[in-house]
Amino acid sequence: MFVKDYKGNLPRWVFHLFENTDLSGFDSGSVQPMLNRNYIAQVPVLVPPLAEQQAIAEVLGALDDKIAANTELAATADGFIRADLLRLTENVELTTTVGALALNRKELVDPSTMDPETRYVGLEHIPRRSLWLDSSGSASSVTSTKAGFHAGDILFGKLRPYFHKVVSAPFSGVCSTDVLVLAPQESELAGFLLASVASDYVVERVTAASEGTRMPRTSWKDLSAVEIAWPGEQKAREFSASIAPVRQAIEVLLQENQTLAATRDALLPQLMSGKLRVKDAESLVSAAV
Repeated sequence: MFVKDYKGNLPRWVFHLFENTDLSGFDSGSVQPMLNRNYIAQVPVLVPPLAEQQAIAEVLGALDDKIAANTELAATADGFIRADLLRLTENVELTTTVGALALNRKELVDPSTMDPETRYVGLEHIPRRSLWLDSSGSASSVTSTKAGFHAGDILFGKLRPYFHKVVSAPFSGVCSTDVLVLAPQESELAGFLLASVASDYVVERVTAASEGTRMPRTSWKDLSAVEIAWPGEQKAREFSASIAPVRQAIEVLLQENQTLAATRDALLPQLMSGKLRVKDAESLVSAAV
């Protein structure tokens, strides 16, 4: 469905209206539930004056804009790192293997022993072709054995590796056993390892070697055997040193995004219901951004 007549209301405010209105109870059909516009046409909603709609949209938009700016900066940093690795390894004749630079961390964790506040990372939380982990869940919902990981480790999705899910772990926690946990053999080469295993080349190699047709998986055996260009110890260390501050800065920005999103989600129903005045919300937003 789409809106083509806003009845004189601000489109951005209407977007937030739908965002804040629970219409799940109006689904029709049992096998394939669908939302029929005729069923929701008479749902009563509060409609503030246009000036207030504008103010609400601006308050929430300021948070959305900051989140978008942080996300764009993270994507830009990702692109620079990948481009720098290509320049560093261009025309390099020496090679090494992923297994020579990384260890496969195997720390299985029983769900009954987990702190409910432990961060959990499933494949659904790992973005595609991005170095940065920007979401996670809670171990309180975990019912099966998981793999432990530490801040600074690399999480490599082994199920359907062509989805290219390879990220740096900004915190310690547990993850799905469909994720390989890699720890750098040397901390001084962590950045080079991250950029290398997240490269298109490595993902293509393990995808080609993965087993299974409907649910292909790669393995540590196949990943560790992949040969990558080796620019030498000194250059690899210098590359890693240049990545470290970028990695830390982006992790801070993405953590900020989670705070901004939580603030936005808390303000949305309060503003749309009129329980919170726009002026009060503006002070909260100005402190957040």
